[in-house]
This record gives sequence, structure tokens and C-alpha cells, in this order.
Amino acid sequence: MAAAGSSDVVAAAEGSIAVAEVAAELRESNALNKALRARVSALTAEVEELRAASAPLQDELASKSHALRQARRELEAMKHLVGTSGAGGPREKLVQAEATIAHLRKQLARQKGEAQQQRLRLIEALDKSLAVSEAVQQQW
Repeated sequence: MAAAGSSDVVAAAEGSIAVAEVAAELRESNALNKALRARVSALTAEVEELRAASAPLQDELASKSHALRQARRELEAMKHLVGTSGAGGPREKLVQAEATIAHLRKQLARQKGEAQQQRLRLIEALDKSLAVSEAVQQQW
């Protein structure tokens, strides 16, 4: 009879140990989930910040593109007057317009590069956020 009682005590002790181990794993998992959620929130905030930072660049890029198109139209309009020359004449205006177009093209190319870099940073942040989100989902 004593042997049966001691086996019950052993079984109960083993059960208590298993419950304690599961509880410890659950606490660890909860702490990890909390940390991952915080990281997802931080990455989401970073993505929003990058979006907000790229908006003015996009607006400026659109403005420069419009100015470039307008300068091209002006250049085309002046081409028929190229026959005359002189200070302040159509030929000089044409040269100035071409210089303006070249300058705007350089600015546009630079701004396109900046916008592309912003997009790449945004994509990287989104990829990180997605990876963290997937990790959180796998923990659940």
C-alpha cells in the first residue's frame, strides 16, 4: 500500500514539474511576443516616417517635372525664331532655355535618385516589419 501511495506522490510531483515547465515556457513566449510586437510597432512607425519624409520629395519631383515640360514647350516655341540673333534675341533665349532644361534635367535626375532611395528604405522597412510580423504569428 505504501508503494502505491509513493507512486501517486511521484506522479503528482512529475505533473507539477511538467506544469511548471509549461508555465515557464508560456511566460517566455509571452515575453518574446511582447518584444516582437514592440519591434513591429517601431518598424511600422519607421515606415510611416519614411512615407512622410518621401511625400515632399515626390511633390518637388512632380513640380520639377512640370517645369521641365514647360521649358521644353518654350524651347519648341522659340525654335522657329532662331533665325535672328543679337543680345536678348531669340537665339540667346534659346540658349538660356536649353541651359535651363539641362539644369532641370540634372535636378530631376538627382531627385529621382533621392526618391528611389526613399522607396528602397521604405521597402526594406516593410520587409523587416513583415518578417517580424510573420515571426510573431509563428509564435502564436
